[in-house]
Amino acid sequence: MLYPNSIEFKKPFLESPYLLIDSKTKLALNTVNYYSNQDGFFIRNTLNVFRENEFLEREYKGKISIYSRTKNYYNMYGSSQIKKMGYTKGDYTLKRFNIKNLSIDLADDADASRKLVSAKIFRNIQIGLTILGSGFIITGLATFHSSFENKTNTSDICIATGAGCLLAAIPFGAIRTHKIRKAVNIYSKD
Repeated sequence: MLYPNSIEFKKPFLESPYLLIDSKTKLALNTVNYYSNQDGFFIRNTLNVFRENEFLEREYKGKISIYSRTKNYYNMYGSSQIKKMGYTKGDYTLKRFNIKNLSIDLADDADASRKLVSAKIFRNIQIGLTILGSGFIITGLATFHSSFENKTNTSDICIATGAGCLLAAIPFGAIRTHKIRKAVNIYSKD
């Protein structure tokens, strides 16, 4: 355990990333499980063995602490964001931030468990709408040629309905995430 005056995360262009301790000592990231500096508290992402030099930042501290990292991806069509999340309970063993794992760790709190059950319902609705929307879009694309020849708008209706289902699924994901966070907050207040 080190208690330096300063810790800086460095990611040079042609070198492996490292931590700079007290502006002079380089520390390889694969030797560090967690660290704290003026930017926050960070834990090694042990959930992905291919990203051993990746750290997640603590968002929430409590009996259950939540960690995350948002990564931006760019391509010729635009950009997208992926948020990786994990949590710890008690010690610093990182677990995947999902309903299955949290159901086990929050099982001793009835209120938190009820919130997770409602989050699971919203997750199932979101999955159902996504599958339904994808099915409509695939059907619309498959019938596009025949409906074009017959001058019907069946494929347009299918594609529009599918897009509507996919758009309708988005708020259910946000509600699910909110309910999961609420369950963690309830559990951490005890």
